[in-house]
Amino acid sequence: CARRAAKYPQEARLYRELVRCEMFRRTVFQGEQRPGFLLPQPVWVESLLAALACHDDTGEVDKHRNTALEAITDTGGQWNGGAFDWASDSDSRLGPVLELVTGGVYIRLPFSQIRSLESPQPARLTDLLWKPVNITLVNGDTHGAWLFTRYSGSESASDALRLCRETAWQDGPGETTVRALGQKVWLTSHGDISLLDMAHCTFHAQENDGA
Repeated sequence: CARRAAKYPQEARLYRELVRCEMFRRTVFQGEQRPGFLLPQPVWVESLLAALACHDDTGEVDKHRNTALEAITDTGGQWNGGAFDWASDSDSRLGPVLELVTGGVYIRLPFSQIRSLESPQPARLTDLLWKPVNITLVNGDTHGAWLFTRYSGSESASDALRLCRETAWQDGPGETTVRALGQKVWLTSHGDISLLDMAHCTFHAQENDGA
């Protein structure tokens, strides 16, 4: 009982940290703040962030996002036993980028900078928001982190979306914007990947990819 009681303050600090990063995440999608990074970023990441900062100027949004799309190179890999030639978040504002929290910081990490991900199956209700993951980067560094398993903005959506039972998409404004709500999903050449279901994923990335 004493050991269990000692865990409560630690868990409370952890969830305060995750909630704070969730709120900060929202400001990044609004183009008001910048995420953290673990490695030097490919130039196309800056183009995606520039698109977020353009707000309702759909012409500028499309220009920056098309610049990013032209610069992105496909990163293949394997997940739960299936191979894919390319992968991308189903929300076009992110592209081939992983959202996570590590060290109390909201991080965006391109797939091209990841060697592998290991994440257990959901075991508690909070895993519907933030799921633990062990990440190995292309340079060999390892990080214990938390994946976002629900899209930003889902907290004010329908029950099915809030509880990650489904995913919904909305096109526009502009030609390049697809906003997602609900359960986080990656699109790949092998089919869709639900981050709630993902236990193991490797990427065929090189250490200098995307630099």
